[in-house]
Amino acid sequence: MLARLTTFSPAHWSERQRDRAVLGLLLVLCVLRGLLWIGVYPILKITDEPAHFDNIQFRAENGLRSPRPTGASIDKVLPSGASPELRRTWAATNEYWRDRFLRGKRQAPEERELADLARSAKNRQTTGQSSSMFYPPMYYALAVPVYRLFYEASVLTRLFALRVYSLGWDLLLVACTFLITRWTLRSRALAFAAGLFVMLQPMAAQQMVGVNNDAGVIGLSAAVFALQLWILRGLPAPPRLAISIGLGILTALAVETKPQAYGLLPGCLVLAAWLLWSAPRARSTYVAIGSALGSFILVRVGSALLLDRPLLSQAGTHSAVFTPSDLSGPTLSGFVDFLLAIDDTFLDYLFTTGWGSFCWLDIGLPGHWFFDLRFAASVLLLGAVAAFVSYLLRPATRLFWNPRLVGFSLFTALTGCMIVLFAEYYSRTLMNLSHAVQGRALLFVSPALTLLGAVALGSLVPRRFHTLCAALAVAGTVLVAAGALMTVIGYQYVG
Repeated sequence: MLARLTTFSPAHWSERQRDRAVLGLLLVLCVLRGLLWIGVYPILKITDEPAHFDNIQFRAENGLRSPRPTGASIDKVLPSGASPELRRTWAATNEYWRDRFLRGKRQAPEERELADLARSAKNRQTTGQSSSMFYPPMYYALAVPVYRLFYEASVLTRLFALRVYSLGWDLLLVACTFLITRWTLRSRALAFAAGLFVMLQPMAAQQMVGVNNDAGVIGLSAAVFALQLWILRGLPAPPRLAISIGLGILTALAVETKPQAYGLLPGCLVLAAWLLWSAPRARSTYVAIGSALGSFILVRVGSALLLDRPLLSQAGTHSAVFTPSDLSGPTLSGFVDFLLAIDDTFLDYLFTTGWGSFCWLDIGLPGHWFFDLRFAASVLLLGAVAAFVSYLLRPATRLFWNPRLVGFSLFTALTGCMIVLFAEYYSRTLMNLSHAVQGRALLFVSPALTLLGAVALGSLVPRRFHTLCAALAVAGTVLVAAGALMTVIGYQYVG
Protein backbone atom coordinates (compact mmCIF):
# COMPACT_ATOMS: atom_id res chain seq x y z
CA MET A 1 0.00 0.00 0.00
CA LEU A 2 2.79 2.40 0.91
CA ALA A 3 4.58 1.73 -2.36
CA ARG A 4 1.37 2.42 -4.26
CA LEU A 5 0.85 5.74 -2.48
CA THR A 6 4.41 6.92 -3.10
CA THR A 7 3.90 6.57 -6.86
CA PHE A 8 1.51 9.53 -6.63
CA SER A 9 3.90 11.78 -4.75
CA PRO A 10 5.25 14.84 -6.60
CA ALA A 11 8.77 13.42 -6.40
CA HIS A 12 7.77 10.66 -8.85
CA TRP A 13 5.85 12.85 -11.29
CA SER A 14 7.00 13.20 -14.86
CA GLU A 15 7.74 16.58 -16.39
CA ARG A 16 4.38 16.55 -18.15
CA GLN A 17 2.54 15.77 -14.92
CA ARG A 18 4.34 18.61 -13.16
CA ASP A 19 3.37 21.00 -15.93
CA ARG A 20 -0.25 19.91 -15.69
CA ALA A 21 -0.22 20.43 -11.93
CA VAL A 22 1.20 23.94 -12.29
CA LEU A 23 -1.31 24.76 -15.03
CA GLY A 24 -4.14 23.47 -12.84
CA LEU A 25 -2.96 25.66 -9.98
CA LEU A 26 -2.88 28.70 -12.26
CA LEU A 27 -6.43 28.05 -13.47
CA VAL A 28 -7.74 27.67 -9.92
CA LEU A 29 -6.04 30.94 -8.94
CA CYS A 30 -7.51 32.57 -12.05
CA VAL A 31 -11.04 31.57 -11.07
CA LEU A 32 -10.55 32.86 -7.53
CA ARG A 33 -9.05 36.13 -8.71
CA GLY A 34 -11.81 36.55 -11.29
CA LEU A 35 -14.63 35.97 -8.84
CA LEU A 36 -13.05 38.45 -6.44
CA TRP A 37 -12.86 41.16 -9.12
CA ILE A 38 -16.36 40.37 -10.37
CA GLY A 39 -17.77 40.90 -6.90
CA VAL A 40 -15.71 43.96 -6.01
CA TYR A 41 -15.86 46.00 -9.19
CA PRO A 42 -19.00 48.20 -9.36
CA ILE A 43 -21.62 46.91 -11.78
CA LEU A 44 -21.73 48.66 -15.20
CA LYS A 45 -18.60 50.66 -14.32
CA ILE A 46 -16.12 48.77 -16.48
CA THR A 47 -15.52 50.69 -19.69
CA ASP A 48 -18.55 50.60 -22.06
CA GLU A 49 -20.13 47.77 -20.08
CA PRO A 50 -23.70 49.11 -20.54
CA ALA A 51 -23.26 49.27 -24.33
CA HIS A 52 -21.86 45.75 -24.55
CA PHE A 53 -24.65 44.36 -22.39
CA ASP A 54 -27.17 46.19 -24.56
CA ASN A 55 -25.73 44.49 -27.65
CA ILE A 56 -26.03 41.04 -26.06
CA GLN A 57 -29.55 41.78 -24.87
CA PHE A 58 -30.67 42.90 -28.33
CA ARG A 59 -29.35 39.69 -29.92
CA ALA A 60 -30.83 37.48 -27.20
CA GLU A 61 -34.24 39.12 -27.58
CA ASN A 62 -34.16 39.14 -31.40
CA GLY A 63 -32.97 35.68 -32.41
CA LEU A 64 -29.23 36.52 -32.63
CA ARG A 65 -29.94 39.28 -35.16
CA SER A 66 -27.35 42.05 -35.15
CA PRO A 67 -28.56 45.56 -34.31
CA ARG A 68 -28.65 47.86 -37.34
CA PRO A 69 -28.08 51.63 -37.33
CA THR A 70 -31.29 53.62 -37.71
CA GLY A 71 -29.71 57.06 -37.85
CA ALA A 72 -30.70 57.76 -34.25
CA SER A 73 -28.27 59.49 -31.94
CA ILE A 74 -25.93 57.08 -30.22
CA ASP A 75 -24.88 57.79 -26.65
CA LYS A 76 -21.44 56.74 -25.51
CA VAL A 77 -22.30 55.85 -21.91
CA LEU A 78 -25.87 54.52 -21.65
CA PRO A 79 -27.83 53.93 -24.87
CA SER A 80 -30.94 56.12 -24.97
CA GLY A 81 -32.94 53.17 -26.34
CA ALA A 82 -31.71 50.72 -23.73
CA SER A 83 -34.15 48.37 -22.06
CA PRO A 84 -36.13 49.71 -19.08
CA GLU A 85 -34.40 47.28 -16.74
CA LEU A 86 -30.93 48.36 -17.87
CA ARG A 87 -31.83 52.03 -17.49
CA ARG A 88 -33.17 51.31 -13.99
CA THR A 89 -30.00 49.41 -13.10
CA TRP A 90 -27.86 52.30 -14.31
CA ALA A 91 -29.83 54.76 -12.19
CA ALA A 92 -29.54 52.55 -9.11
CA THR A 93 -25.83 52.04 -9.70
CA ASN A 94 -25.30 55.79 -9.73
CA GLU A 95 -27.53 56.28 -6.70
CA TYR A 96 -25.39 53.94 -4.61
CA TRP A 97 -22.16 55.27 -6.11
CA ARG A 98 -19.11 55.04 -3.87
CA ASP A 99 -19.90 55.48 -0.16
CA ARG A 100 -23.63 56.01 -0.67
CA PHE A 101 -24.43 52.29 -0.67
CA LEU A 102 -26.68 50.85 2.05
CA ARG A 103 -24.55 49.75 4.98
CA GLY A 104 -25.62 46.75 6.98
CA LYS A 105 -28.22 45.71 4.37
CA ARG A 106 -28.23 42.50 2.38
CA GLN A 107 -30.41 43.91 -0.38
CA ALA A 108 -31.24 47.30 -1.88
CA PRO A 109 -34.91 48.08 -2.60
CA GLU A 110 -34.17 48.29 -6.33
CA GLU A 111 -33.13 44.64 -6.44
CA ARG A 112 -36.69 43.46 -5.86
CA GLU A 113 -37.94 45.97 -8.41
CA LEU A 114 -35.46 44.68 -11.01
CA ALA A 115 -36.54 41.08 -10.33
CA ASP A 116 -40.16 42.12 -10.96
CA LEU A 117 -39.21 43.92 -14.19
CA ALA A 118 -37.57 40.73 -15.53
CA ARG A 119 -40.93 38.93 -15.59
CA SER A 120 -42.15 40.97 -18.55
CA ALA A 121 -40.51 40.71 -21.97
CA LYS A 122 -41.21 44.37 -22.76
CA ASN A 123 -38.82 45.42 -19.99
CA ARG A 124 -36.02 43.57 -21.81
CA GLN A 125 -36.62 45.24 -25.16
CA THR A 126 -33.90 47.53 -26.51
CA THR A 127 -33.37 49.34 -29.81
CA GLY A 128 -29.76 48.16 -29.95
CA GLN A 129 -28.53 51.65 -30.83
CA SER A 130 -25.37 51.52 -28.73
CA SER A 131 -21.74 52.35 -29.43
CA SER A 132 -20.95 48.61 -29.53
CA MET A 133 -23.22 47.87 -32.51
CA PHE A 134 -20.44 48.46 -35.04
CA TYR A 135 -18.15 45.82 -33.59
CA PRO A 136 -18.01 42.30 -35.09
CA PRO A 137 -20.62 39.97 -33.59
CA MET A 138 -18.79 36.95 -32.20
CA TYR A 139 -18.30 37.92 -28.55
CA TYR A 140 -21.93 38.96 -28.27
CA ALA A 141 -23.32 35.94 -30.10
CA LEU A 142 -21.38 33.50 -27.90
CA ALA A 143 -22.67 35.34 -24.83
CA VAL A 144 -26.33 34.91 -25.84
CA PRO A 145 -26.67 31.34 -24.46
CA VAL A 146 -25.38 32.56 -21.08
CA TYR A 147 -27.92 35.37 -21.14
CA ARG A 148 -30.71 32.98 -22.14
CA LEU A 149 -29.79 30.59 -19.34
CA PHE A 150 -30.91 33.27 -16.86
CA TYR A 151 -33.58 34.65 -19.15
CA GLU A 152 -36.25 35.59 -16.60
CA ALA A 153 -33.93 36.19 -13.67
CA SER A 154 -33.09 39.70 -12.55
CA VAL A 155 -30.95 41.77 -14.90
CA LEU A 156 -28.34 41.79 -12.12
CA THR A 157 -28.11 38.00 -12.34
CA ARG A 158 -27.61 38.22 -16.11
CA LEU A 159 -24.96 40.92 -15.74
CA PHE A 160 -22.94 38.87 -13.26
CA ALA A 161 -23.41 35.72 -15.36
CA LEU A 162 -21.97 37.55 -18.36
CA ARG A 163 -19.03 38.71 -16.27
CA VAL A 164 -18.36 35.06 -15.42
CA TYR A 165 -18.63 34.29 -19.15
CA SER A 166 -15.84 36.82 -19.78
CA LEU A 167 -13.80 35.12 -17.06
CA GLY A 168 -13.86 31.99 -19.23
CA TRP A 169 -11.77 33.85 -21.82
CA ASP A 170 -9.32 34.70 -19.04
CA LEU A 171 -8.81 31.01 -18.33
CA LEU A 172 -7.91 30.55 -22.00
CA LEU A 173 -5.45 33.45 -21.82
CA VAL A 174 -3.69 32.12 -18.73
CA ALA A 175 -3.50 28.54 -20.02
CA CYS A 176 -2.11 29.57 -23.40
CA THR A 177 0.45 31.93 -21.88
CA PHE A 178 1.77 29.25 -19.54
CA LEU A 179 1.97 26.68 -22.33
CA ILE A 180 3.75 28.86 -24.87
CA THR A 181 6.23 30.01 -22.25
CA ARG A 182 6.86 26.43 -21.19
CA TRP A 183 7.41 25.40 -24.83
CA THR A 184 9.90 28.22 -25.30
CA LEU A 185 11.82 28.17 -21.99
CA ARG A 186 13.42 25.44 -19.97
CA SER A 187 12.29 27.00 -16.70
CA ARG A 188 8.92 25.90 -15.32
CA ALA A 189 9.20 28.61 -12.67
CA LEU A 190 9.43 31.36 -15.30
CA ALA A 191 6.47 29.84 -17.14
CA PHE A 192 4.45 29.94 -13.91
CA ALA A 193 5.44 33.58 -13.39
CA ALA A 194 4.35 34.38 -16.95
CA GLY A 195 0.93 32.77 -16.46
CA LEU A 196 0.48 34.56 -13.15
CA PHE A 197 1.47 37.88 -14.69
CA VAL A 198 -1.20 37.87 -17.41
CA MET A 199 -3.72 36.81 -14.76
CA LEU A 200 -2.92 39.60 -12.30
CA GLN A 201 -1.83 42.45 -14.56
CA PRO A 202 -4.21 45.23 -13.41
CA MET A 203 -5.84 46.17 -16.71
CA ALA A 204 -6.11 42.53 -17.77
CA ALA A 205 -7.68 41.71 -14.39
CA GLN A 206 -10.30 44.39 -15.05
CA GLN A 207 -10.97 43.69 -18.72
CA MET A 208 -11.29 39.94 -18.33
CA VAL A 209 -14.16 40.19 -15.83
CA GLY A 210 -16.20 42.87 -17.59
CA VAL A 211 -19.02 42.52 -20.08
CA ASN A 212 -16.92 43.66 -23.03
CA ASN A 213 -15.53 42.20 -26.24
CA ASP A 214 -11.95 42.90 -25.17
CA ALA A 215 -12.16 39.78 -23.02
CA GLY A 216 -13.13 37.71 -26.05
CA VAL A 217 -10.47 39.02 -28.41
CA ILE A 218 -7.74 38.68 -25.76
CA GLY A 219 -8.61 35.05 -25.05
CA LEU A 220 -9.05 34.08 -28.69
CA SER A 221 -5.84 35.86 -29.72
CA ALA A 222 -3.96 33.90 -27.06
CA ALA A 223 -5.34 30.66 -28.50
CA VAL A 224 -4.38 31.67 -32.05
CA PHE A 225 -0.87 32.60 -30.95
CA ALA A 226 -0.49 29.29 -29.10
CA LEU A 227 -1.48 27.32 -32.22
CA GLN A 228 0.92 29.40 -34.32
CA LEU A 229 3.80 28.53 -32.00
CA TRP A 230 2.73 24.88 -31.94
CA ILE A 231 2.94 24.79 -35.74
CA LEU A 232 6.23 26.68 -35.72
CA ARG A 233 7.78 24.17 -33.35
CA GLY A 234 7.16 21.38 -35.86
CA LEU A 235 8.27 23.16 -39.03
CA PRO A 236 9.34 22.29 -41.68
CA ALA A 237 7.01 19.33 -41.13
CA PRO A 238 3.44 20.39 -41.97
CA PRO A 239 0.93 20.47 -39.10
CA ARG A 240 -1.79 17.90 -38.64
CA LEU A 241 -5.05 18.61 -40.41
CA ALA A 242 -6.89 19.27 -37.13
CA ILE A 243 -4.31 21.86 -36.12
CA SER A 244 -4.57 23.67 -39.46
CA ILE A 245 -8.36 23.74 -39.32
CA GLY A 246 -8.25 24.88 -35.69
CA LEU A 247 -5.93 27.75 -36.57
CA GLY A 248 -8.22 28.90 -39.35
CA ILE A 249 -11.34 28.71 -37.17
CA LEU A 250 -9.81 30.46 -34.15
CA THR A 251 -8.28 33.21 -36.29
CA ALA A 252 -11.65 33.86 -37.92
CA LEU A 253 -13.37 33.90 -34.53
CA ALA A 254 -10.81 36.41 -33.22
CA VAL A 255 -11.24 38.70 -36.22
CA GLU A 256 -15.02 38.40 -35.84
CA THR A 257 -14.66 39.55 -32.23
CA LYS A 258 -12.60 42.75 -32.55
CA PRO A 259 -10.61 44.28 -35.43
CA GLN A 260 -7.19 44.35 -33.75
CA ALA A 261 -7.05 40.57 -34.20
CA TYR A 262 -6.06 41.33 -37.79
CA GLY A 263 -2.63 41.89 -36.26
CA LEU A 264 -2.33 38.09 -35.97
CA LEU A 265 -2.77 37.47 -39.71
CA PRO A 266 0.83 38.39 -40.66
CA GLY A 267 2.00 35.55 -38.41
CA CYS A 268 -0.25 33.13 -40.29
CA LEU A 269 1.23 34.37 -43.57
CA VAL A 270 4.75 33.81 -42.24
CA LEU A 271 3.89 30.20 -41.34
CA ALA A 272 2.36 29.63 -44.79
CA ALA A 273 5.42 31.11 -46.51
CA TRP A 274 7.73 28.93 -44.41
CA LEU A 275 5.79 25.81 -45.40
CA LEU A 276 5.89 26.77 -49.09
CA TRP A 277 9.61 27.51 -48.92
CA SER A 278 10.52 24.29 -47.11
CA ALA A 279 8.31 21.91 -49.14
CA PRO A 280 6.98 23.73 -52.22
CA ARG A 281 5.90 20.55 -54.03
CA ALA A 282 4.58 18.49 -51.15
CA ARG A 283 0.86 17.76 -51.20
CA SER A 284 0.73 18.06 -47.40
CA THR A 285 1.85 21.69 -47.66
CA TYR A 286 -1.14 22.69 -49.76
CA VAL A 287 -3.50 20.59 -47.64
CA ALA A 288 -2.35 22.43 -44.50
CA ILE A 289 -2.57 25.89 -46.05
CA GLY A 290 -5.81 25.15 -47.88
CA SER A 291 -7.54 23.71 -44.82
CA ALA A 292 -6.55 26.69 -42.68
CA LEU A 293 -7.62 29.20 -45.32
CA GLY A 294 -10.82 27.32 -46.11
CA SER A 295 -11.91 27.08 -42.48
CA PHE A 296 -11.09 30.78 -42.00
CA ILE A 297 -13.27 31.77 -44.96
CA LEU A 298 -16.04 29.38 -43.95
CA VAL A 299 -16.31 30.87 -40.48
CA ARG A 300 -16.18 34.44 -41.78
CA VAL A 301 -18.91 33.82 -44.36
CA GLY A 302 -20.98 31.73 -41.97
CA SER A 303 -20.74 34.41 -39.31
CA ALA A 304 -21.99 37.03 -41.74
CA LEU A 305 -24.92 34.89 -42.86
CA LEU A 306 -25.99 33.65 -39.44
CA LEU A 307 -25.25 36.65 -37.24
CA ASP A 308 -25.06 39.77 -39.39
CA ARG A 309 -27.77 38.43 -41.75
CA PRO A 310 -27.02 40.79 -44.66
CA LEU A 311 -29.71 39.19 -46.82
CA LEU A 312 -32.44 39.38 -44.18
CA SER A 313 -31.92 42.75 -42.52
CA GLN A 314 -31.75 46.21 -44.02
CA ALA A 315 -28.91 48.29 -42.70
CA GLY A 316 -29.24 51.97 -41.98
CA THR A 317 -27.91 54.52 -44.41
CA HIS A 318 -25.21 55.95 -42.20
CA SER A 319 -23.49 55.73 -38.85
CA ALA A 320 -24.40 58.19 -36.14
CA VAL A 321 -21.34 57.53 -34.02
CA PHE A 322 -19.07 60.08 -35.65
CA THR A 323 -18.91 62.45 -38.57
CA PRO A 324 -15.79 62.15 -40.75
CA SER A 325 -13.62 65.24 -40.63
CA ASP A 326 -12.38 67.25 -43.56
CA LEU A 327 -8.87 65.94 -43.01
CA SER A 328 -7.19 63.83 -45.65
CA GLY A 329 -7.74 60.09 -45.37
CA PRO A 330 -5.17 57.61 -44.03
CA THR A 331 -2.22 56.84 -46.28
CA LEU A 332 0.88 54.69 -45.89
CA SER A 333 3.21 57.68 -46.00
CA GLY A 334 1.01 59.48 -43.48
CA PHE A 335 1.18 56.49 -41.14
CA VAL A 336 4.97 56.41 -41.40
CA ASP A 337 5.09 60.13 -40.58
CA PHE A 338 2.80 59.48 -37.61
CA LEU A 339 5.11 56.74 -36.32
CA LEU A 340 8.15 58.98 -36.64
CA ALA A 341 6.37 61.79 -34.80
CA ILE A 342 5.33 59.72 -31.76
CA ASP A 343 6.66 61.44 -28.66
CA ASP A 344 7.25 60.43 -25.04
CA THR A 345 3.94 61.93 -23.96
CA PHE A 346 1.92 59.55 -26.12
CA LEU A 347 4.08 56.56 -25.17
CA ASP A 348 3.60 57.44 -21.49
CA TYR A 349 -0.15 57.66 -22.10
CA LEU A 350 -0.15 54.15 -23.63
CA PHE A 351 1.91 52.83 -20.73
CA THR A 352 -0.32 54.20 -17.97
CA THR A 353 -3.60 53.27 -19.67
CA GLY A 354 -2.22 49.81 -20.37
CA TRP A 355 -1.28 49.21 -16.74
CA GLY A 356 -3.65 50.78 -14.31
CA SER A 357 -5.98 53.55 -15.44
CA PHE A 358 -9.55 52.50 -14.62
CA CYS A 359 -11.16 55.16 -16.77
CA TRP A 360 -14.85 54.78 -15.86
CA LEU A 361 -13.91 55.08 -12.23
CA ASP A 362 -11.51 57.90 -13.12
CA ILE A 363 -8.88 56.39 -10.86
CA GLY A 364 -5.61 54.56 -11.34
CA LEU A 365 -2.56 53.29 -9.57
CA PRO A 366 -0.56 55.85 -7.56
CA GLY A 367 1.78 57.89 -9.72
CA HIS A 368 4.96 56.65 -8.08
CA TRP A 369 3.94 53.07 -8.89
CA PHE A 370 4.24 53.88 -12.59
CA PHE A 371 7.80 55.04 -11.94
CA ASP A 372 8.60 51.64 -10.45
CA LEU A 373 6.88 49.88 -13.35
CA ARG A 374 8.92 51.88 -15.86
CA PHE A 375 12.06 50.92 -13.96
CA ALA A 376 11.08 47.25 -14.15
CA ALA A 377 10.43 47.63 -17.89
CA SER A 378 13.90 49.17 -18.31
CA VAL A 379 15.46 46.23 -16.47
CA LEU A 380 13.64 43.80 -18.76
CA LEU A 381 14.86 45.76 -21.78
CA LEU A 382 18.39 45.30 -20.46
CA GLY A 383 17.73 41.58 -20.18
CA ALA A 384 16.44 41.48 -23.76
CA VAL A 385 19.61 43.14 -25.00
CA ALA A 386 21.68 40.66 -22.97
CA ALA A 387 19.82 37.72 -24.51
CA PHE A 388 20.31 39.06 -28.04
CA VAL A 389 24.01 39.83 -27.57
CA SER A 390 24.62 36.44 -25.96
CA TYR A 391 22.93 34.72 -28.89
CA LEU A 392 25.04 36.65 -31.43
CA LEU A 393 28.31 36.00 -29.61
CA ARG A 394 27.66 32.34 -28.87
CA PRO A 395 25.08 31.05 -31.35
CA ALA A 396 26.12 27.43 -30.80
CA THR A 397 25.60 27.61 -27.03
CA ARG A 398 22.66 25.67 -25.67
CA LEU A 399 20.16 28.39 -24.81
CA PHE A 400 17.42 28.18 -22.22
CA TRP A 401 15.04 29.68 -24.79
CA ASN A 402 14.04 28.71 -28.33
CA PRO A 403 15.28 31.38 -30.79
CA ARG A 404 12.71 30.46 -33.42
CA LEU A 405 9.77 30.87 -31.06
CA VAL A 406 11.17 34.03 -29.49
CA GLY A 407 11.74 35.61 -32.90
CA PHE A 408 8.18 34.83 -33.93
CA SER A 409 6.90 36.25 -30.65
CA LEU A 410 8.80 39.47 -31.30
CA PHE A 411 7.28 39.65 -34.78
CA THR A 412 3.77 39.10 -33.37
CA ALA A 413 4.27 41.76 -30.71
CA LEU A 414 5.48 44.29 -33.31
CA THR A 415 2.62 43.63 -35.74
CA GLY A 416 0.14 43.87 -32.88
CA CYS A 417 1.59 47.21 -31.81
CA MET A 418 1.49 48.45 -35.40
CA ILE A 419 -2.20 47.72 -35.87
CA VAL A 420 -3.06 49.46 -32.58
CA LEU A 421 -0.98 52.49 -33.59
CA PHE A 422 -2.69 52.48 -36.98
CA ALA A 423 -6.04 52.64 -35.21
CA GLU A 424 -4.82 55.77 -33.41
CA TYR A 425 -3.59 57.26 -36.69
CA TYR A 426 -6.89 56.38 -38.35
CA SER A 427 -8.89 58.15 -35.65
CA ARG A 428 -6.73 61.24 -36.01
CA THR A 429 -7.07 61.47 -39.76
CA LEU A 430 -10.79 60.68 -40.08
CA MET A 431 -12.22 61.97 -36.80
CA ASN A 432 -9.61 64.52 -35.73
CA LEU A 433 -9.52 62.63 -32.43
CA SER A 434 -6.26 61.99 -30.61
CA HIS A 435 -5.64 59.51 -27.78
CA ALA A 436 -8.58 57.44 -29.02
CA VAL A 437 -6.67 54.20 -28.41
CA GLN A 438 -5.70 53.22 -24.88
CA GLY A 439 -2.89 50.96 -23.82
CA ARG A 440 -5.32 48.18 -22.90
CA ALA A 441 -5.83 47.67 -26.65
CA LEU A 442 -2.41 45.96 -26.65
CA LEU A 443 -3.54 43.23 -24.25
CA PHE A 444 -4.42 40.95 -27.17
CA VAL A 445 -0.68 40.42 -27.73
CA SER A 446 0.06 40.10 -24.00
CA PRO A 447 1.11 36.41 -24.34
CA ALA A 448 3.82 37.38 -26.84
CA LEU A 449 4.92 40.36 -24.75
CA THR A 450 4.93 38.26 -21.58
CA LEU A 451 6.99 35.54 -23.23
CA LEU A 452 9.55 38.12 -24.33
CA GLY A 453 9.60 39.51 -20.80
CA ALA A 454 10.24 36.04 -19.36
CA VAL A 455 13.17 35.54 -21.74
CA ALA A 456 14.57 38.94 -20.80
CA LEU A 457 14.20 38.23 -17.09
CA GLY A 458 15.92 34.87 -17.36
CA SER A 459 18.78 36.41 -19.35
CA LEU A 460 19.73 38.73 -16.49
CA VAL A 461 21.11 35.93 -14.32
CA PRO A 462 22.63 32.44 -14.68
CA ARG A 463 20.17 29.58 -15.08
CA ARG A 464 20.57 28.37 -11.52
CA PHE A 465 18.93 31.62 -10.37
CA HIS A 466 15.90 31.39 -12.66
CA THR A 467 13.66 30.11 -9.89
CA LEU A 468 14.73 33.01 -7.67
CA CYS A 469 14.06 35.47 -10.51
CA ALA A 470 10.65 33.94 -11.06
CA ALA A 471 9.88 34.20 -7.33
CA LEU A 472 10.80 37.89 -7.35
CA ALA A 473 8.64 38.44 -10.44
CA VAL A 474 5.72 36.67 -8.77
CA ALA A 475 6.14 38.80 -5.64
CA GLY A 476 6.19 42.01 -7.68
CA THR A 477 3.18 40.93 -9.72
CA VAL A 478 1.17 40.08 -6.60
CA LEU A 479 2.11 43.41 -5.03
CA VAL A 480 0.95 45.42 -8.06
CA ALA A 481 -2.23 43.34 -8.35
CA ALA A 482 -3.03 43.86 -4.67
CA GLY A 483 -2.41 47.59 -5.09
CA ALA A 484 -4.81 47.73 -8.04
CA LEU A 485 -7.51 45.81 -6.17
CA MET A 486 -7.15 47.96 -3.06
CA THR A 487 -7.30 51.08 -5.23
CA VAL A 488 -10.72 50.01 -6.49
CA ILE A 489 -11.92 48.92 -3.04
CA GLY A 490 -10.65 52.08 -1.38
CA TYR A 491 -12.27 54.33 -3.98
CA GLN A 492 -15.64 52.59 -4.05
CA TYR A 493 -16.17 51.42 -0.49
CA VAL A 494 -13.95 53.60 1.69
CA GLY A 495 -14.18 56.97 -0.06
